[in-house]
Formats: sequence, C-alpha cells, structure tokens
Amino acid sequence: MLQAEPVKTYRLTWDELMSRPSEIAPDAVLEVSVYEPETSAQVSAKNAAAIAYLKQRIAEDATEDPEEIRKADAEVQELMENLDRNRIESGERPLFP
Repeated sequence: MLQAEPVKTYRLTWDELMSRPSEIAPDAVLEVSVYEPETSAQVSAKNAAAIAYLKQRIAEDATEDPEEIRKADAEVQELMENLDRNRIESGERPLFP
C-alpha cells in the first residue's frame, strides 16, 4: 500500500533554492515546476508600446563592428568617469569606483 509522504511547497527562484541547501534533506525527492516571468499580457498597452519601441531601437543600433563597439565602450567609460568626477568634487562617493 502506498503511503502519503509529507510534502513541502517552496516557490522561489533557482538561485534562492541553491542558496538554501540546508532546508532540503539530501535524500529528498524534488519536483520542479517552471513558471515563466510575467508575460506581455500583464503589461499595460502603454508600457507594451514603450517596450516594443525600445526593442526596435536596440535592434537598429546593434552592431558587430569592432571599431563601433570600441567607440561605444569608450563613451560609456568617459560618462562614468565624468559622473564620478562630479560626485567626488561635491564630496560624494563615486558610483563607478
């Protein structure tokens, strides 16, 4: 005769599960269900339009040209340095140490 085994239900991310191994017995049998993140059906029409626009712009601006990538990386680095310089000069801690 089959006996009902005690069941514990956890709803957490994979990283959360891996960070708490002591909560699950080493010989426990796990049954995993995967839930996808929120879908676009749960996003307002205004936000969905903004997301679609941003995805389109990202696709249009994407490049594999190493020189363009180098220039973009240099621009980001310059921006971070300038933001930090302003913060340091005003006595605040840098954002990008």
